[in-house]
Amino acid sequence: MAPIDPIRILQVSARSDEGGGPRQALTLTAGLAGTHQIFAALPQGGVYWNRFEEVLGNDRLFHIDQRSSNPQHAARLARFVQQQRIELIHTHGQAAGLVGRLASLISQVPAVHTYHGLHFEADPSRRFRSAIRNTERLMSLQTRATIAVSSSEAKLLADRRLNLGSGALFTIPNGVDVPPPPSPDDLRHRAPRYGQLRVCLVLRANHQKYPEAALEILQGLHNHDVLESFEVACPLVDRNQLLLHIKALGLESKLDSIGPRDSCLPMFARNHLFLSASRWEGLPLSAVEAMAHATPIAVSGVMGHVDLYDPTRPLGCQLFRLEARERADEELLDLTHSALWVEAARQAHANAERRFNVDDMINRTNQVYHHAMEARP
Repeated sequence: MAPIDPIRILQVSARSDEGGGPRQALTLTAGLAGTHQIFAALPQGGVYWNRFEEVLGNDRLFHIDQRSSNPQHAARLARFVQQQRIELIHTHGQAAGLVGRLASLISQVPAVHTYHGLHFEADPSRRFRSAIRNTERLMSLQTRATIAVSSSEAKLLADRRLNLGSGALFTIPNGVDVPPPPSPDDLRHRAPRYGQLRVCLVLRANHQKYPEAALEILQGLHNHDVLESFEVACPLVDRNQLLLHIKALGLESKLDSIGPRDSCLPMFARNHLFLSASRWEGLPLSAVEAMAHATPIAVSGVMGHVDLYDPTRPLGCQLFRLEARERADEELLDLTHSALWVEAARQAHANAERRFNVDDMINRTNQVYHHAMEARP
């Protein structure tokens, strides 16, 4: 087989703080840097700018404003595309998708777009939702391939007829590095003692993450006297507002720590349960990483979360209905038993290993890149 020529690829993210879009773009960049020539456009100053710089160096980075969809920025980005002889643009998320695909139109360079949650679908304004849907439909005409990060996201894309162009729609779940499975002795050592659970959460003080619901479930565990402690990873800007919710529910005595993290992996590894009550997701990397580190998860049964559930390993990922969340704490009481928790941890790791492996995500995305280069509009 003849060797495949490297492609000059631009990864575009309109945010550089913690999030699934910049995280996936960086993972693809690091995983394919030896195969293709990768460049990146993202806001300067966030943690991901520094991480991209470590992988690519400063010469291959281009600054765009945070979550900006200004067409003037698309023209600037198009000039960078032409100057660097970019051959393929991969955009991540709504704002990046608009700026990057406008740059694709101006420069006549093909584009791949990944959705990381259809956030506009939850906006209360019907007019706004309609405007964004129509914009997405127009942008799909300039897209050689579209990637959904979960099956439920792909279904909503199809139901809303957002992918009107000739480009194919692919479903590629987010992938993470999955460590080797822990030994039975390691799991028994980590298991809850005296029926007490340590819980971790990754929150933002916004409508999507719905921190009030997650904290109400913690309050239920506290009322059952099974909550040993909990930790919250969150942006610094959200810390005080989340603390107000925690104090209002009388949970401050159980709070171990709250604030930003360089990495959430140590937090996952030292807790017994990952909890999320989001109203919707694309496919949450934090929940996948928790499972990869043999931490069972309990998540709301919404778009993006339902894709984490494996019916052959039901203890590792437990779903609850947001409208019936007052019963969620009772459904988690089984995890206070060491033997059941060990089995749940084993199932969580096996689920991540089988379905959310980072190498599989990188390889399948690379196939999409080649498809996009070969496709004709």
